[in-house]
Amino acid sequence: MDDQQQQLNLYVVDKGGPPLFGREWLRDISARIKVEKSAKPKFCKAPVVPYSLHSKVDQELDRLIKTGILITVNPVLDIDQYPLPKIEDIFASLAGGRQFTKLDLKNAYHQMIVREEDRHYLTINTHRGLFQYNRLVFGIASAPAIWQRAMDKVLQGIKGVHCNMDDMIITGRTPEEHLKNLEQVLKRLDRCGLKANVDKSEFLKDKIEFCGHVIDAEGLHKTSKKIEAVLNAPEPKNVSELRAFLGLSIKELVTSNQVRVHYDPQKPVTLATDASPYGLGAVLSHVMPDGSEKPIAFASRSLSQTERKYAQIDKEALGLVWGNSNTIFDTKTQRNSNADALSRPPVLTEGEGSNEEAYDVTELYMIQQLESLPVSSKEVQRGTVKDTTLKVVYDMTASGWPASANNLSEELKAYFSRRNEISIYQGCLLWGIRVIIPQDLRSRVLEELHEGHPGIVKMITVARSLVWWPGIDKDLETLVKRCKGCQENRPMPPEAPVHPWEWPQRAWQRIHVDFAGPFQGNVFSS
Repeated sequence: MDDQQQQLNLYVVDKGGPPLFGREWLRDISARIKVEKSAKPKFCKAPVVPYSLHSKVDQELDRLIKTGILITVNPVLDIDQYPLPKIEDIFASLAGGRQFTKLDLKNAYHQMIVREEDRHYLTINTHRGLFQYNRLVFGIASAPAIWQRAMDKVLQGIKGVHCNMDDMIITGRTPEEHLKNLEQVLKRLDRCGLKANVDKSEFLKDKIEFCGHVIDAEGLHKTSKKIEAVLNAPEPKNVSELRAFLGLSIKELVTSNQVRVHYDPQKPVTLATDASPYGLGAVLSHVMPDGSEKPIAFASRSLSQTERKYAQIDKEALGLVWGNSNTIFDTKTQRNSNADALSRPPVLTEGEGSNEEAYDVTELYMIQQLESLPVSSKEVQRGTVKDTTLKVVYDMTASGWPASANNLSEELKAYFSRRNEISIYQGCLLWGIRVIIPQDLRSRVLEELHEGHPGIVKMITVARSLVWWPGIDKDLETLVKRCKGCQENRPMPPEAPVHPWEWPQRAWQRIHVDFAGPFQGNVFSS
């Protein structure tokens, strides 16, 4: 690695193969620590050690000296950049595994020698004087990247193996493949002189715990620490929160061993996202051969104070963007119960309390109003079937429009001009993204748009983003003109500007006459 050369000792082991558990440090590869050229040396005094801990500190120093391993330089380090493995990639590589082996690399960083010219950067000051580390030490900002790069090189080309820092997981689709992969890993580790901790390692297990998850042949299962947000979900206090609670399909089922499956690139996936007034939720699932959906991953987060002020449609859009950015398309709301539940009121963790995160009473009241919209999709669907004009529009949209509008009524001509933009969704007609409202529901929509007397401009703006029917703008203008409240609150027209008399060009060009009186029964002119 990095054109390094090293003279190594040759070991001859009597009776059997080389012992893996307890060899020298990582051979062939050493750590190189870089420091910014502009960095200046800084002396740090020895830390104060309580007298009661002196003996323990001395024992640890003696141990480090005896083993040949021997203050932070992180602020001036030229930090080595190397991507650490993503948990999602690790889990995806385990798909199809039946049994699992986990190896724990003992004192991982201490198995890598630091170049002699770089060791002075790792000087520590103790009550017993100055010491230098000969091997890579925990706490160095570059250490994770240096170590992970080295391990990726050591394990390169072996299937069913992933290393995350000092933990290594090995699997295979069959017992034979598992043992073959394990043998290859052990040979690589042996060749590099790596030591493993046999007491913390697990071999050929049906399930193991790795990176905060319990892994078995069926998939991934959350550990107890990971499911507290579900098990401690607050008691629902209204219909909306109860619907979200029921969407979890019972807490125990969600947190059971049947939840998550391994990602399989051969199976189709679906993404369900949802947004509530409080947070976002997303569920990435596999579509199984029997048509059922089994989740691969869950995600949720709380909305910020600014995001909570978004319109609900904007929150839903935010959920889509956020869900896709996390690689987790939106399904029907009725099938969105899991994502809906994850987006609902979050569990308050210790320290959050009810300070700035507390919800304003007025805001909560306004949010609750969203649950009772003036019309529902079912009502629009039924109204479309009953409306004589919209029924014809529906049939033509489904089967095809005539080539010209010559034989169509005046009412249908308004729809004919927009025929290429009209679509059908869940039995409702849409012009673009605006719902076409049947005749018998238009009065209710007008009343909702008129709620609060927002004015004609605001009403038209809102209507043009949600609903449409021929002549809707005219209907809104008529409603506002007939409303006494709107007229009283209507802004006054601007005052006419004062226009001075033009200066006359000659005498008697303009004469001003006025009346005075009545005075003593007479009216005088001047």
